[in-house]
Formats: sequence, C-alpha cells, structure tokens
Amino acid sequence: MANTATDIACFDEAELAGVTGGRLLELARWHPHEHAHTAAKEIRMALDRRGPEASRSYALDWIGLAECHFLVGDVTGAVGNTHHAVDAAAHTQSGGVRNQLAQLY
Repeated sequence: MANTATDIACFDEAELAGVTGGRLLELARWHPHEHAHTAAKEIRMALDRRGPEASRSYALDWIGLAECHFLVGDVTGAVGNTHHAVDAAAHTQSGGVRNQLAQLY
C-alpha cells in the first residue's frame, strides 16, 4: 500500500505541470493545433521547476516537449528537444523512458 502522505508531499508544482502537460499532449495527438502549444507551456514549466535531479520525470518531460514540436510541424524545435531527451535519458534506467524515446523515434 502506498504512503499517501509521502505521495502527496512529492506532488508539487512541477509534478502538477508535468501531469497537466502530459494530459494535454494526449489531446494534442488528436488535435495538435488546439492543444500542443498549451501542453508545451505546461511541460516547460515542469522542466523549469523540477531540474535534472528528477531524472525519470525530467527525461519524460523532454520527450513530451519534443513531441509537441513534432505535432505542430516544428522539426527544428523537435530535434533540439529530442537531443535534450536523449541526454536526460542517459541518466536513468527507466524502461518507460526508453519506451517513450522509441515511440518518439
């Protein structure tokens, strides 16, 4: 059973922004011009607040941000963010991060 007090304490502004950005990214996959910009804004907020020490979440944020750029046709921005994602992924052993990178590829 999860420790609810610890789980809630870890749910800060960065986590809220990351989760919100992730859900908006899901919507952007169907309606990119309606949701990708807002998703990217939330994900950037998460990146600014959480930093590389949150290795798994940090890598997933970069992957999501790259996808936002791809969805609206910004290949240059997508490539730059993908490079950041690959660099961040090198600091985690997360299978989820590897799977997300593979889907981005």
